[in-house]
Amino acid sequence: MKLIKDNYKIEIDENRGSITSLNYCGKEYIGGEMPLFEIALRDKEGELTKCDTNEFLCVTKEENEDFLSIVFKSDRTTVRTKIEAKENLSFYISIDGISDKVTEWVKYPQIAVPDDFSDNGGSSKGLWGFNE
Repeated sequence: MKLIKDNYKIEIDENRGSITSLNYCGKEYIGGEMPLFEIALRDKEGELTKCDTNEFLCVTKEENEDFLSIVFKSDRTTVRTKIEAKENLSFYISIDGISDKVTEWVKYPQIAVPDDFSDNGGSSKGLWGFNE
């Protein structure tokens, strides 16, 4: 699946559940393939279970000029992902069907960036806006 909008191009392999290309202004920002999402679930006893797109099946997909949408399912869990391209890329995820566990955390999107930072002779600079 591909989404091309203005200076953005993103490619998703919906069968493997991974971002295979994230390109902005002709520069590739993916340095390696990773699962699109990873979820940690916790049960009543405090036991943690981790799962990622490798444990899910792509059941529906939709794409147009403004977004990509993929629904993944496992035994009892449905994960809906959506990537929109407007002024920026926006990533959305929802998780349904977990009855005996709670969602501890979600990693979405998971990307591996190339080591092209200015400290290593490249042209990239990073600013990670992270606030919990």
